[in-house]
Amino acid sequence: MKKLFLVWYEKENKILNKIGELSYDGTYYYFRYLNYENNDLQLFSKNGLFYGFEDINLTYKSKELFFSIKSRIPSKKRIDYKQILNEYKLNDSCTDFDLLEKTKGRISTDNFLFITEDELKSLI
Repeated sequence: MKKLFLVWYEKENKILNKIGELSYDGTYYYFRYLNYENNDLQLFSKNGLFYGFEDINLTYKSKELFFSIKSRIPSKKRIDYKQILNEYKLNDSCTDFDLLEKTKGRISTDNFLFITEDELKSLI
């Protein structure tokens, strides 16, 4: 099973907060919070949760990548989609999970990232 950790990462302020885990078994995507009571997500999110995942005790399951996460990766409808794949050394057969792993789901409006366990260790 492939895994990525959802983290809040501010390099300049040296803040790293592990929030949740996204996993993919080739058929289903799963998302769950990690140590919600002991993390500082409340400081980083308007309602204290990552958008689309309102129940801290639930393990979410879906055949498709969850909308709130999928919106963080480049759309296949983009004119430059093939160029983006080439930039990340991916091909047309890559999964949304593969693309998320490479792009880290980085957007300009927040500091949430999806990173591997090795990347997490290197940031600590």
